Amino acid sequence: MLLHGSAVTYEVGNLLAATAAYRVYLARDVSTSRYCLLQVAKSLGFNGGLDRAAFLLQRFKSSADVYDVEFSKTHARKHLHYDRLYPAILESFVSEEQGGRRINVLTLTDVDDVQRIVPLSNLRLKDALRIDPETSAWVLGRLLKLLTFVHGEGVQNRAITARNVLLDPDQHFAITLDWSTARMFPGQVPKEFATQDIAGAASAVFAAIGGDVDRNVWLYEGHHRYVALLMQFMRGEVTCADDAHDQFYKLVRAEYGQEFHPFTTLSL
Repeated sequence: MLLHGSAVTYEVGNLLAATAAYRVYLARDVSTSRYCLLQVAKSLGFNGGLDRAAFLLQRFKSSADVYDVEFSKTHARKHLHYDRLYPAILESFVSEEQGGRRINVLTLTDVDDVQRIVPLSNLRLKDALRIDPETSAWVLGRLLKLLTFVHGEGVQNRAITARNVLLDPDQHFAITLDWSTARMFPGQVPKEFATQDIAGAASAVFAAIGGDVDRNVWLYEGHHRYVALLMQFMRGEVTCADDAHDQFYKLVRAEYGQEFHPFTTLSL
């Protein structure tokens, strides 16, 4: 099936994910053969959410570019790479071919093949696998870095779940896909709402390492200090993403060091 955007024709491929509000398809730019993701509203009533997501992704890019320029002035040849934590929006349009539904065309920064991306939820639900705590540390680290950025922009994601986190295992990327239900504030995200995102991120990671989120039970041996911090986040005891990020990395460096740890899965 071919879909015509503002200036690009897309060949629509497999359905990758679906929620009550939208579907996500793998697609290919016919002229360049470059792959991308199409986030398609399920009905006209969800167009507004995708419009919000497109606006926020453009805003994130503008802010991240400014921060990166300032950072590079004092950190030669280094970059913040906030843009690796959320999708880039290539275009957003209302498709008459799709009955007036809005479509966001997304790509993932520095991911040369979006086909290798895996939703965090798939490991447990489809493959009956868990990731080891050392692997989960870089996943949660990326999520907390994202929250320090977007909460400073006055944006609460409200949907930090395993289904909404995409992994590039080879490059240690964790990307939060959907921003259609995000909430915007005039300043820093208030503590009570920041807490919800932090707890969501910790819960997603706790489940990914094999934890029972409903009962707050860790079923495996070892890693007790790490698990205790995850539970602290899950209970809403840390109300600031910057504080959560600092506490997290202090413990992780003490427990696991700073050496590269390959993506590692285990049986549930």
